[in-house]
Amino acid sequence: METSPKRIATNSAYLLAANILSKAITFVYMAFIFRYLAPEQEGYYLVAVTWGSIFAINLHSGMVYILIREIAVNKKRTAEILGDGLIISGCLFLAMMILGCIAAALLVYVKGDPETVGYGIVAMTLALSIAYVQGTFGAGFKAHEKLIYDALIMVFHAVFTVVVLWFLCREPFTLIHIFSAVAVISLITNALIWWLGSSVIAKPSLRLRPESLRYLARESFPLGIAEAVRINYLRAGNLVLWIFHKYKIVSSFGIPYQIIEQLKFIPGSIRPAIFPAMCRLAKGNRKGFEWTYNFLMRLLVVIALPLGLMLMAASGLILTFYTEDPTTEAINAMRVLSFLIIISFPSLVIRNIFVALGKQKLDTIISSAALVALVILLLALVPTHKVYGAVGAIFVAETFLFAIGIFFIYRLGFRLDFYGTFLKPILCSIPLILAMIYTPREGFIGMRLGIYFVCILLYVGLIFLTRTHSRDDIDNLRRVTSGEDPVWNNHFK
Repeated sequence: METSPKRIATNSAYLLAANILSKAITFVYMAFIFRYLAPEQEGYYLVAVTWGSIFAINLHSGMVYILIREIAVNKKRTAEILGDGLIISGCLFLAMMILGCIAAALLVYVKGDPETVGYGIVAMTLALSIAYVQGTFGAGFKAHEKLIYDALIMVFHAVFTVVVLWFLCREPFTLIHIFSAVAVISLITNALIWWLGSSVIAKPSLRLRPESLRYLARESFPLGIAEAVRINYLRAGNLVLWIFHKYKIVSSFGIPYQIIEQLKFIPGSIRPAIFPAMCRLAKGNRKGFEWTYNFLMRLLVVIALPLGLMLMAASGLILTFYTEDPTTEAINAMRVLSFLIIISFPSLVIRNIFVALGKQKLDTIISSAALVALVILLLALVPTHKVYGAVGAIFVAETFLFAIGIFFIYRLGFRLDFYGTFLKPILCSIPLILAMIYTPREGFIGMRLGIYFVCILLYVGLIFLTRTHSRDDIDNLRRVTSGEDPVWNNHFK
């Protein structure tokens, strides 16, 4: 089945709208939690979420890409592939829950930490592990290019969560109540997606197929390890701060990290819409595949630049929404982490390239090397420099991950348009950069917002004026999705 530009645009619009709405709602219920907790309680919450997320979703999220790839190129086997994914997910769920319970017991009964943290680890592991169901059926929606259902589930979960927490986060609420509510919300959401996925995509075949299961596990495992490694880059900062400086200081790093992590998913909305087409192009149209990932990387850089810059400028204002008096360390941490958005979005495309080409092991090696470098830097810097040490270590690790990924793209024999992908958007963003530097921080906030808004409009105009994006992209997208070769711009032949 061909993927038309109209279908890509429609699916991207569904996911973009759902991401913006759900992340906006997420910011609200995060504020419910953080505004009414003492710094030490914030530390309890962040450490429990960190451990829960490490144990829960990581290994499975790598499998999602493989499921999309397999279903996209063989839709007749959708029921079987979904069934295989759910069987492996069930095994992972049991393993992760056992690990979560062991970790909670060790933390509480051996190390002597509060029981609230131990309960939170178990509850968050349960909540996030149940999301294996959502990931498996989500892969089916993406492969069949019916992303509106994925978007609806995303919005439902966010709205349901904020409604529950609205009634829950009142005196005398406790962290136990919050952790319990998150686990129950996840159970209900995934029951809904099972029903919806079975109705819209296919009823999964849960019959044991040993050969098929071995293939899926073999293909998924390297990427799953890479996902498990990558998701721990920022979480490692939480844990090392907790080890050396206890719970109170974790929030100065953890809250900015939570905000940035939520925002990182918004501009990537077009990525799932175009990934099935990338998998098909990788099988037999090298020129089309090459143009597609250049186009996607360029698009994400164009979106990420103003978002990252605006977050840097508004760090203090945003954090005030969560804590009445944010620390200087938290504000500066968010400024640096905001810059990482500009790096992380094109890194998402690099991962797509490796997966579409069947080079998951390469991604695992790169991700592991970056994590080793990060842990070494954290252990060296955090004891003395605290929050700033954690931020600096993560900045170096993410930059290394991005640079080494581009290096291996060239090693695989593919081209990358640096001029159109990076230099043009940076030049177009100069007015916004100057406005951030020279606009006074004090005074009427409306004036600053007006200046930034005008600069963003100018940025968008320059993007089209310099032909960083143009109608040629639509024509090329139509060509490559129809099996034809693209027509490169004059500067990149």
